[in-house]
Amino acid sequence: MSGLSTRRIVELESKVRAQEAELRRLRQLRKDLPAVLKPGAQSDNYLVVTRGVMDALLRAADGA
Repeated sequence: MSGLSTRRIVELESKVRAQEAELRRLRQLRKDLPAVLKPGAQSDNYLVVTRGVMDALLRAADGA
């Protein structure tokens, strides 16, 4: 063992699972985005995120 306590291992595993769930959520959002937003759409009430920006965010989340 690396000297980590069982409690610490459980905490780290929990954090990893939470990060994996967030990554899955972001990937699903990327898939759903084209159906929700039209390229170049304008709206006073919504922030329009382009596909390129979403891809950049996901690459950063993936550590690429």
